[in-house]
Amino acid sequence: MQKIQNLLLKAKNFDYKSWVLGLKKHINKRNMYVGAGILVLAFIFWPNSQTPVIETVTAKVQDLRDEVSVTGTVKPRSAADLAFEVSGKVNFVASVENEPVLKGQTLFTLDTAELKAQSASAYAQVQIEQARVTQYENLLTAEEARLADLQAGAKPEEITVKETLVATARRKLQDAEADYQNTLEIAELDLAAVYETLRSGLKDSLNTGLDSLYTLADIQLTSFNESNKDTVMLELHKGKAAELLLGAKNAKKWNSKFLSTATGGLKESIGKLSLESEQSLHDELSNDLSRALEDLSNAYNAIRLDSTVIDNHGSVISAEKAAISAEISAISSLKKTINSQKTLSSSNLLIKQIALNNANSTLTEAESNLNLSKSSASVKSIEVQKAKVAEAQASLAGQMASVRSAYARVAEIKALIDKKVIKAPYNGLVTNIDIDLGEIAYANTTVAKIIAGDFYEIQADIPETDIAQIKTGNKAELTLDAYPEDILEAEVSSINEAAETVDGVPVYRIKLRFLEKYKIVKSGMTANLDILVDASDQVISVPIRAVDDGKIKILLSNGIVELRPVETGLKSSDGLIEILNGVRPGEQVVIYMEDVQE
Repeated sequence: MQKIQNLLLKAKNFDYKSWVLGLKKHINKRNMYVGAGILVLAFIFWPNSQTPVIETVTAKVQDLRDEVSVTGTVKPRSAADLAFEVSGKVNFVASVENEPVLKGQTLFTLDTAELKAQSASAYAQVQIEQARVTQYENLLTAEEARLADLQAGAKPEEITVKETLVATARRKLQDAEADYQNTLEIAELDLAAVYETLRSGLKDSLNTGLDSLYTLADIQLTSFNESNKDTVMLELHKGKAAELLLGAKNAKKWNSKFLSTATGGLKESIGKLSLESEQSLHDELSNDLSRALEDLSNAYNAIRLDSTVIDNHGSVISAEKAAISAEISAISSLKKTINSQKTLSSSNLLIKQIALNNANSTLTEAESNLNLSKSSASVKSIEVQKAKVAEAQASLAGQMASVRSAYARVAEIKALIDKKVIKAPYNGLVTNIDIDLGEIAYANTTVAKIIAGDFYEIQADIPETDIAQIKTGNKAELTLDAYPEDILEAEVSSINEAAETVDGVPVYRIKLRFLEKYKIVKSGMTANLDILVDASDQVISVPIRAVDDGKIKILLSNGIVELRPVETGLKSSDGLIEILNGVRPGEQVVIYMEDVQE
């Protein structure tokens, strides 16, 4: 730059005539460039009171990069809302928020106890229907064999075989009768054991209910003497509970001491229960006790927990509510166990009954076949037997349809159970859990979200003016607002073909994938992207503003500014342009030249 200033200072004492002669000599020596080869700007050195200003840069060899800079957002490559297809009570929550889960892992379930009982019953029905298929197959085989015998006529050795079959059928019938009787006895013993557990549980629940009733009476005596809505509701439910538990009528205001003298109601009935008591009585008393406990629960719930009540009875009320709720659940569970045992016993007995019926039918058929073999067959008897074969075939076909129907019922219940289970659709992280154990979940209501763990992408909107430069596979460098010092790498993975309008401007949504799994990346982060769309390595470059209409000004060492045509290439995003031909490295390129007026 100093050299340029020295040259400009010399211009003040410039000898024009000598300069022209020198120029002619110079042109002769150089054979004169054609077109725009050399343009000598004489006015720079024209004697003038002003000193013209020229700014130059040195043409350099360096790497050029053309980049599109844009801001994007980190998104999970896959994300889904999790919801049950049906409503129900949540009984299992396996997932911890933001902890990894595996594809197929059970995350949440609703209560399926009733459906599982139905499933067991449906599967038992499948077994029953399959057993009936065997029965009809045996019947068809027997009818076909009888028809064959009638048509062929019996031989002595065939009669002997059929006598053996009759004897075998009698033994199998005896075995089936014994098996049925044994199953019946086991079923009765199993059911008796379950009722024994129920009887013991009823006595425990009764004692808990009585204790809770006495405690309620004490709280009522000390804190609820005034007549108001809360007192009326407490007395109403307490009176119902006292009548069921103790047989005491109009006991809504009795104190605990007076209540403890009553001996009727469930206290008397459950106390008399024994092994000899009818099972139906157990069922009736368990229902009554559940109602009494519900009344007690309603009475406690009627207590308004103001500061005085909380100070005097708060912990006791909470404990009694929990105890009553536990006993209600215990009785309900015992009743479900009894129903399941009854279903299982009925299914087992039905299977044994079918086996017994099959054995009886087999004996009947064997005896009939033996009798037919011993008698001569008429044309009429053969026709009758053909009709029986056709009937047996129709019965077997109908039974096969029943089997398919039973299997369909099993599948239907399984589908209902599956609707009460949420499993992870892929490996990932569960977030935004909005459900707790014991809550009621409603159908198609989101209870949590899942995002694909470790698999993130960046979404960015590219203006219409830049989209033509972007190609799938373009590499990009980026920083995150949360970690501005860390430079991450990504590449363009997809480009939307259709434009969207954002703030009135057409943009095209692109997605980029990270080239590595970066632990610092989280969903929702802002990414500042520089997308590389073109590059040239180790090329001559000058500022873009130095090129005007395919020409460039070069300040020569003798102070002359030369205008040259140049061939250009890549324009970089930082304001440089590649020179393919016309400039050598190290030459001084004019980027600014002040106009000098006379």
